[in-house]
Amino acid sequence: MVGDRAVTLLPYVWRDFQPGDPAPGVYFSGTVRSADGSVPAGMTIVRFWVVMDAEVWTDVPREVRVWTHRETGVASVEAYASDGPAWAPENLVRAIVRVSYRGKTFDLDAEPAAIQSAS
Repeated sequence: MVGDRAVTLLPYVWRDFQPGDPAPGVYFSGTVRSADGSVPAGMTIVRFWVVMDAEVWTDVPREVRVWTHRETGVASVEAYASDGPAWAPENLVRAIVRVSYRGKTFDLDAEPAAIQSAS
């Protein structure tokens, strides 16, 4: 919950093995959506954690944007970061984001998911 809204965190964690990739570690993208498809004005993602076993990668997002899908009309807040640890694809990680809304913070987490591979 963020305020009085039910929201969901949809994380995506991956490694990019394409030649010339400047950031050889893990990338993170976290999308927060409310059940009604809207984003409360002023809601933003201010921090994230990606946890693998006892190791933790935490940082502030490099980019945060609010966008609305053209076809569905569903609005989301999305955060992006790079330069994470060099964890191998298929390892299970847990993602957590800290959302700021109306002067308060809320931590949202998601079910563990495998690190994906882009090549």
